[in-house]
Amino acid sequence: MVNFREQARSVGDDMSRFVNVMRRQGARKAVEKAAFALSRRVAPRSFGEWSDVEEITPALNPRKPFQKIAVGSILDEFSERAWGYEFDLRPVNPGESFVLNAQSDERPFELLFVESAWNGNGGKWQYQLTGPNAPSPALKELVDWCNASGIPTVFWNKEDPAHFDDFIKTAELFDFVFTTDANLVPQYESALPSANVGVLPFAAQPVLHNPILKAGEERRGDIAFAGTYFAHKFESRQQQIALVLDAAVRASRSLKDGLVIFSRFAGREDKYQFPSEYERYVEGALPHNKMLSAFKRFKVVLNVNTITQSPTMCSRRIFEAGASGAVVVSTDSLALHEMFSEDEVPIIRDVEGGSYLLRRIVNSPEVRDRISHRAQRKIWENHTYTDRAFTLLSSIGLVEKQSDARPKVSILASTNRPQQLSHLFSQVARQRNVEIELMVMLHGIDEQPEAVRAQFPEGVSGQVFQASKSWSLGKCMNHLAAEATGDFLAKFDDDDLYFENYLRDQINALEYSGADIVGKRASYLHHGQSDSFLLRNPAHEMCFTDFVAGPTLVWRRQVTEGLEFPDRTKGEDTGFLNGAVKSGYTIYSADRFNFIQMRSPSVAHTWEVDDEVIFANARVIALGSGILNVEC
Repeated sequence: MVNFREQARSVGDDMSRFVNVMRRQGARKAVEKAAFALSRRVAPRSFGEWSDVEEITPALNPRKPFQKIAVGSILDEFSERAWGYEFDLRPVNPGESFVLNAQSDERPFELLFVESAWNGNGGKWQYQLTGPNAPSPALKELVDWCNASGIPTVFWNKEDPAHFDDFIKTAELFDFVFTTDANLVPQYESALPSANVGVLPFAAQPVLHNPILKAGEERRGDIAFAGTYFAHKFESRQQQIALVLDAAVRASRSLKDGLVIFSRFAGREDKYQFPSEYERYVEGALPHNKMLSAFKRFKVVLNVNTITQSPTMCSRRIFEAGASGAVVVSTDSLALHEMFSEDEVPIIRDVEGGSYLLRRIVNSPEVRDRISHRAQRKIWENHTYTDRAFTLLSSIGLVEKQSDARPKVSILASTNRPQQLSHLFSQVARQRNVEIELMVMLHGIDEQPEAVRAQFPEGVSGQVFQASKSWSLGKCMNHLAAEATGDFLAKFDDDDLYFENYLRDQINALEYSGADIVGKRASYLHHGQSDSFLLRNPAHEMCFTDFVAGPTLVWRRQVTEGLEFPDRTKGEDTGFLNGAVKSGYTIYSADRFNFIQMRSPSVAHTWEVDDEVIFANARVIALGSGILNVEC
């Protein structure tokens, strides 16, 4: 990292001596102007607390969804990192032997994927995809070899619409062409009548872009802006930057830390420097892999849109920062309206209103966390690189299109209270965006399984079993797990509240964390005797852990192929988790939303914990208010 403090001190001494000499020679005004321009190339303050930002660390156990598909690639650095967790990426470079041995029967990859790269594969393809001599002979030779070998070729212009003309000659070589801007599809179809044209916007890579923190870690930064200022072009972008930064500057007067600007070209040419009114907020530059970590340290990340009228083209930052748990606040654009709602990505339309909006988000964790959580849900379900990879591969015919992409979840519920069955079914019925198999154990109660099965919610498959009172709860759970057929298993208690996005959010957390088991260590609880509403273990949210609340357990099917609940009725959940840790499985505590544990004084609980312990490890949210809204 550049030491701007030392650089500033050295340049400052040199400028002082130079100015004194030139003043004596009568060139004061010219010198002062030059000195000011030179000072603009030095960041006005050091990195301070942001100097310790580490490179982003991938989530545990990253799973490549298409790992059996080998893809030859020419990509820039950012894209290579993002796509590399989707399939078996094999960078292809000029002059490699397989190109020269075109008669070989062995295919080194099943697909050639090339993007609008300026420095593809670490600079090996620089100036070969765009420029007066592009496409280069090496690229033509590579594509010709793929055509002769029956390997489909794909070109992705991630620079559209601004650089359509720069890459169209290269795009002409390929079988399939994807653009980030849906508005350009007719133009591509006209220019490339033999190509298959599609749309492929940016996305988030959950392995890199996720909200995972360490236990107790907080987002200490208020507002961040990361990007480049172009004083010499993109007037609309300049106006948008002025709008969001003026709002942030005004908001910062009432905030503890306020605005921080990470300037990609800090200390370089004057045309890339932010206007003087923002200099005090500029921290310098962070490389992309450290900027991804910085996103996790801020409450708000600002965004502007160079392209405003495309329904699909918007910056990577919206997906990457949003998936990392920051609230992205942006200027308006058509793509934002198409991809997100304003309760997922808020919009700044004027300075005064924007400053109030930023203060509200920074100062109100309940507001901020809900906005962030909704945006993450939208990203996990629609805008990951797995979604984009599926679009790409299915368009080519390498994978089949799915008629129902919902995850199949087997809900395991053991009850000894027939009066709670209707409540259990109501909680199951409201789950959204998952395929449900309900597995019910009638534990020592005299009910007919067929009659209970007939009460299942519409569209829910599953089975009902009976067990005698002599069975332990752990044994009941193991029987249900053994009979379940879902890819994921979830434990439901018969008296707790599970809101409509509960299950899908838990599956999303399994996917982005790479964990084997998820649950909620930070969770809401209603204490009936005192009518208190609590948040238990508030410091253990969005982090890896060794414990989560038993009624929130969700795990991958493979876990119970080698792990069982202990044969007991008290503490079977804790025993299951202890066994998981000893067996090397990972446990992740997800968000606190969409679940309430009900503790009633009139009901016997298998979870035996003294009230004093519950209150000691929780934060009281409200008294005498009944059940509060925890849906998100």
